[in-house]
Amino acid sequence: MRRTLLILMSLLALTVVAPGAAVAKRGGTDRPWKGKGSGTTTVNVGTTPLSGSTEGTARISHLGKTSYSSSFTFTLTGPDTFTIAGTQTLVAANGDELFLSFTGTGTFAGAFAAGQTSEVTAVYTVTGGTGRFDDASGTLTGTVFTELVSVVGPIGTGTHRFTVRGKISY
Repeated sequence: MRRTLLILMSLLALTVVAPGAAVAKRGGTDRPWKGKGSGTTTVNVGTTPLSGSTEGTARISHLGKTSYSSSFTFTLTGPDTFTIAGTQTLVAANGDELFLSFTGTGTFAGAFAAGQTSEVTAVYTVTGGTGRFDDASGTLTGTVFTELVSVVGPIGTGTHRFTVRGKISY
């Protein structure tokens, strides 16, 4: 009895200390997940906090041809570094939606003008969805490259491309 109790307590401690990266929903299956895409980025350096948005299209496993939109805020942490946080909605080829939140760090090169580039490394966490993605969970790690095309006042508009890789459960 004492040995059984010790084993059960050890297993419980392991599940608390080392949870899985993507916790499967009831009846769900962890699946590898990757994709790439491109779109438009808009940033506003005249707001507090600094803010922006993206929209575009991608090919992402388990979603097919996907459209997406996101909104984010970013904080300058140095002369050419920043942190970023936001939310994103992915719309699968059949209309099912997947909701994510993300945080990351980035660097930029050049002044806030056309031609400025940035690179962001972010972690995306699945927060739910609709259709087959209802109660989905998972994580992705991604890299986003952006180049500003134009700046009018405090508003910069650019193009971006990204790659992501991780696990999803649904």
